Amino acid sequence: MNNKLGNLLVISGCMYSGKTKELIQRWYSNHLFRPIIVYKPAVDNRYSESEIVSHEIVRSCSANNPTACYKEPSCNKPECYKNMKIEATLLKDLEDINEAYLEGINPKKQVIKDIIIDEFHFFAPDSYRRLEELVSKGYQIIIAGLNWDYFRDEPFEVMANAMTIAKNVLIYTADCEYRSKDYEKNPDVKECNNPATKSMWKLDKLPQEAEDYVGGKEKYMSVCLHHYKPIQNPYER
Repeated sequence: MNNKLGNLLVISGCMYSGKTKELIQRWYSNHLFRPIIVYKPAVDNRYSESEIVSHEIVRSCSANNPTACYKEPSCNKPECYKNMKIEATLLKDLEDINEAYLEGINPKKQVIKDIIIDEFHFFAPDSYRRLEELVSKGYQIIIAGLNWDYFRDEPFEVMANAMTIAKNVLIYTADCEYRSKDYEKNPDVKECNNPATKSMWKLDKLPQEAEDYVGGKEKYMSVCLHHYKPIQNPYER
């Protein structure tokens, strides 16, 4: 009887703090030595339907136009990817993880014991129980997700729950993106040197549908505690 436990590493923090970049780097460092399967929530289609892509180093056709590839999805130039994207399988729920597939019932007949899951905060609060089950069966799991739910003005419950069963937790910060009204006069001056620990909604209109929450720089900014402005009427669970 095999009683060897697996392991869970949680990577968390605000937006633009390098969480997905860390996942991608860990995949590149290990995938040649052992098979790794990568998952992402089905709702996350910001940059790709079937890949996880880092905010920090995105597809770029030229240094002067960093959003060129997003405007031209057919661009397949290798130099545009900067090695910062990896293929991912979509999940609606963690119960959709097929253990038979992981245990060798797959086209390559590989036993896969390493799992990466990005944007874990999109999953249900009780998803940590599925993580616990997989770890108890010997799977090595790395998840990444946001720490703070701006719309409820509290930590993401699913991330907090996952941390209670993790062997290791990494918390990342970003640069505070606060800009005053004087910023346009001095755009080269960094106005805040504090580390950003929370993400904040930028738009006047609040999201209504599930897909409205998904976004990047056009919707969210990362700020320090000093410049964080809580939502006036937090959403109920």
